[in-house]
Amino acid sequence: MKLIQVVSSGLKLETLLTNTLNSLRHLTRETPENLLKASHVYLREKKIVRHQVQIKKGTIVSILIPDQFFVKIPYVLTAEQIVYEDSDIIVVDKPPGLSTQSTQTPGEDHLFAAVIAYLTEKNPSKLAYVGLHHRLDRDTSGLILLTKKSSANKSISDQFKERKINKKYLAVVEGEKPHPPKWKTEAPIRRIFGSKEFRFGIDHKKGDAATTVFEYQKSINEKHHIIECQPITGRTHQIRIHLASHKLPILGDRTYGVKSEKRMQLHAYRLQFIHPKTEQKMDLISSRKMDF
Repeated sequence: MKLIQVVSSGLKLETLLTNTLNSLRHLTRETPENLLKASHVYLREKKIVRHQVQIKKGTIVSILIPDQFFVKIPYVLTAEQIVYEDSDIIVVDKPPGLSTQSTQTPGEDHLFAAVIAYLTEKNPSKLAYVGLHHRLDRDTSGLILLTKKSSANKSISDQFKERKINKKYLAVVEGEKPHPPKWKTEAPIRRIFGSKEFRFGIDHKKGDAATTVFEYQKSINEKHHIIECQPITGRTHQIRIHLASHKLPILGDRTYGVKSEKRMQLHAYRLQFIHPKTEQKMDLISSRKMDF
């Protein structure tokens, strides 16, 4: 099932639902009435059956729509993409090409909605709670940690703020084999305005502090190499910018790297943190292979 979430502008629920369904792309020619009969509707986390009620402005309305009502099959989270799950947290291996959270395009697939849909299908009487604490770029694949209980939020949030969560990436870069094999980059990063693209760059005067540790892993051939990347800070596009500054641009990175028919070769393969409830040390590794 696909999750669609909208914010009420003060309309009746029935009108809001009809307007939302009519605005979605890739739906079959079913009438809104038939769609609503087969879908699950929630106000915040409570399931609603009567659609004639008035909804307060600002209320989040969630709609779970069955896959068969879409011409283009939506992204659906499967058990194979779940690296770890218990009653408090879930760690998912995000595929490339999928946004982590909602975008400005109504109804566009994103991981956050897919996780909520996956968990809610197990118990449709209540919309599942999911907490999002970090993101990956659309074209970056790899591990994302989400909470399933609000009680787990503080521990995870504090670990991110205190930089106690270790995230490690693998990147396929183009250039000369790096020497020394291990190095650290501390180049400040700042948003670049005036460009048609959403991009950032190094700015030693006005940029935000950014630190990344890199280590050479192996060579694929004379000009392509695999580098392990560990961001200490979490600036937007940090790894991509820092590698490009060392003349080791990521293959497939159309903004800072080397254009290629392949997708961007950056993968968040390892995640280390303390479990919010058991306080056990967690060390999770993705089984996804680089597609170079």
